Amino acid sequence: MAEDRINEETYSLIFTSLKHPIRRSILRMLADKPLTYSEILETLNIDSGHLSYHLEALGDLAVHSNDGLYTLSSFGVAAVKLMGGVEEHTPLSSHRRFKPRRLFTKVYTIILALALLGASLHLVSYVTVISTTTTSTESMLYPLHPEIPLNVAAGETFNLTVAIEYQSSLGGRMFGVRGNPREYVFYIPPIEDTLTCWDEATIWLDSKFNLTTLFTTYPYEIELMFSNATQTNETITVVVQGSGFSVDPNEATDPSNLELELYTPDGTLLTETFYRSGINRIDASSSQPVQVTQPWNYTFKIANKGSSDWNGFLTINLQHQHFEKPCFYWGLVGLIIAIGYIALVTITSYTTRHTAGDRTTVTL
Repeated sequence: MAEDRINEETYSLIFTSLKHPIRRSILRMLADKPLTYSEILETLNIDSGHLSYHLEALGDLAVHSNDGLYTLSSFGVAAVKLMGGVEEHTPLSSHRRFKPRRLFTKVYTIILALALLGASLHLVSYVTVISTTTTSTESMLYPLHPEIPLNVAAGETFNLTVAIEYQSSLGGRMFGVRGNPREYVFYIPPIEDTLTCWDEATIWLDSKFNLTTLFTTYPYEIELMFSNATQTNETITVVVQGSGFSVDPNEATDPSNLELELYTPDGTLLTETFYRSGINRIDASSSQPVQVTQPWNYTFKIANKGSSDWNGFLTINLQHQHFEKPCFYWGLVGLIIAIGYIALVTITSYTTRHTAGDRTTVTL
């Protein structure tokens, strides 16, 4: 019974000692040659507290002599032989064995995560136009003031003030007029500006030149020649009224002759010229659309830089659009999942390699 107890305690000590990689490393080192405490500590690169703990756990497998050297006991030699036999018949560890299925699974999931990341970025940035409303003085003022008269002599200027106000619709209309014919008011809903929806409003002018002012009527003579039974080649002079352009229409209606200065709510002065707004139309031109950022007075100052008088009419146009990002939050959730998964895979891979490297260092 006593012998069985000794064998049981010995086996328990050996198996307990072999459970930890540091203790297995100590046994391998002492199997080569006796070592001092400092030599073992330097080789394992661990703190002294851990080394003392593991040396004590080895018990009778390692012997500490009076000269300060640690050597293997007979039980320690048996433990090293046991390790050699086990390692000789043990296949490569699972973390060092190439597993195509596991590699395919990792690559496949990373591809899915990248696809989810791309789709999520698209959903976050996807914008759709919910509504577009365009109003103008030409349609809203009819029949009271269907046209805004524009009469600018050469070298003179024309001022026009357009007020933008936030207000609910008036009788179903989003437009109103106040003051004199050179002051107009557009009523639009308050411009919304949030993370997922916002409004944009733009304003511009259309101008049309009255070509009839370029015509001039003047008299000219024509000769009629005829013959009959009693008269031959008799000539009669007749005075008739003719008409034609007094100036070149293309030059007189060149939109670049109208210089437009626009004063915005923040005090910015925008200077530009009109441009042709119609195909093969010499009498129509437009200004560039200007962004409406807040309710205020927008003052247009039109200067005639040409040599001919400009006579026609203006139309004020305002467009209000509502934009939304309908899939923004779905895309945000997808971004969080994709980035979180990629970060998790990266951290796990780094930790696994780092741990495997530490184990290899300790084992050696």
